[in-house]
Amino acid sequence: MQQNIKNVNNLKKEILIVGGGFAGVQCALDLARKGAECSITIVSKEDDLIYYPAMYRYVTGSPQDQVAIPLAQIFKKYPEVAIINDEITHIDAQQKMVTGASGAVYNGDYLVLAIGSENNYFHIEGVDQISYNFKSFEAAEILRARIHKLFEGHVHSEIEEMLVSLHFVIVGGGPSGVELAGELAVYAAELARFHSLPESIVTIDIVERNERLLARMPEKISRKVAQRLQGLGVHLLLNRTMIKNESWTVFLRDMKLGAKTVIWTAGVRSPDVSQDIDGLTYTKRGSIVVDEHLETQLKNGVFALGDIADGPHSGLAQGAISHGNHVASVIAADLKSKKRPQQKIKEPWHVVPVGPGWGALHFRKITLFGWLAWASRFLADARYYMSILPISEVIAVLKQQRTRVHETTNHKS
Repeated sequence: MQQNIKNVNNLKKEILIVGGGFAGVQCALDLARKGAECSITIVSKEDDLIYYPAMYRYVTGSPQDQVAIPLAQIFKKYPEVAIINDEITHIDAQQKMVTGASGAVYNGDYLVLAIGSENNYFHIEGVDQISYNFKSFEAAEILRARIHKLFEGHVHSEIEEMLVSLHFVIVGGGPSGVELAGELAVYAAELARFHSLPESIVTIDIVERNERLLARMPEKISRKVAQRLQGLGVHLLLNRTMIKNESWTVFLRDMKLGAKTVIWTAGVRSPDVSQDIDGLTYTKRGSIVVDEHLETQLKNGVFALGDIADGPHSGLAQGAISHGNHVASVIAADLKSKKRPQQKIKEPWHVVPVGPGWGALHFRKITLFGWLAWASRFLADARYYMSILPISEVIAVLKQQRTRVHETTNHKS
C-alpha cells in the first residue's frame, strides 16, 4: 500500500520527518512557526515526545507527564502538521520514500531522518535478554514496576535472598548511569523504610570499564561525583568490564556479583533501519555523513539529524534540538529560494544531577557543584518545556512533584 502524502493541490511542498524526538519535533515546530509554505508529516513509532533527560526520574517515581509529552498536544495549534504512528522499517533515500511496519509507504519533497538511537549491548552474553534499561518509555515503566515488585515481594524473605534481590547493578558510568544511581540510592532507601526493611539490605553498584566515571568530562568533576555517590552508599566498580549476565549473577572479567537486576546504560548505536541506505556514506561508528547543513551526500533534500548524524554535538539533546532548528531554517530558505543560512553551533553545557539537591555543572571553563548546579538542570527542563508547550501547561507539569512512594506502590500493586 503506497501512501503519497503530498498535498493534493500540489502547491505546497511536503516535508516528511521520520522520528518524533528532539530533532524531529524541533524541525516541525520551527517550520510551522515560521509560516513556511509547506505541509509537514511526522512519522513516529511513539505517540509522545520522550524527554530522555528526565527518564531516570520517572524510574524513581516522577509523574509520566514530565517524560512523555503527547505529540498531539505539542502540535495542536498547527493544523499543517500531521502525525502518523508507525515504525519505519525501510528507507529509500534516493526516492525520498520510507516504508512502515504497517505496510504503508510515505514520501515527500524533503525527507528528514531523525530516528534517534538504540542500546548497544556489544554482544555481551545474556545482556539483551535479561537486563533492564530506560531507553524508551515502555522500558522505563517495566524497570519502575520491577523495582517496586522486588521490595514488595521480599518483605518476608530470608536475608540471603534479600541481599541478591535488592542488589542493583548499573552498567555504565556515563551521565545516565550516574543520574540513575544517585536518584535510586535515595529512592530505594525510601522504599525500604516504607516496607519496614533495613536500608542496609539495598546494594547499588556502578560498573564502569574506564578508570573513572564521566570519562568525557574533566577529572575534577569525575572525582567530586564519585565522592557524592559514595556518600549516598553507591559502590563504584571501576576498570571493570562485564562479560556475561545470568538471571542471578553478573560476571565481570575478574569477579562476579549476585544480583537479580542489571540496568544497562553503557552504550547506544544507530538503529539498523538507518544503516546501509543506498546512496549514503557512513563513519566507522555508523553515523550518516552530512554536510554543513546536515544534508546527505545525495544533495536531494534528504537530511540526517540527531543521534544518527555525524553532525555537531550529535548524541546530545542540545545537539538534536540545534539540528532541528537549522534544518528547519534551511528548508524554509529553500522554499523561498533564498540562500541557506549558516549553522549556528553553540557550545553545549553539561549538568549531571546526582541525587536530589546536588549536581555537577560544566560549561567551558566553568564548573559548579551542589544545589545551584542541580537547580540549573531544573531550569533547563522548564525552559525546554516552555519552548514546546503553552506556559499554563508547563506550570501544571512542573507543579507535579515526584510521586510519593506509597502512591506508586499502591498503583503498581
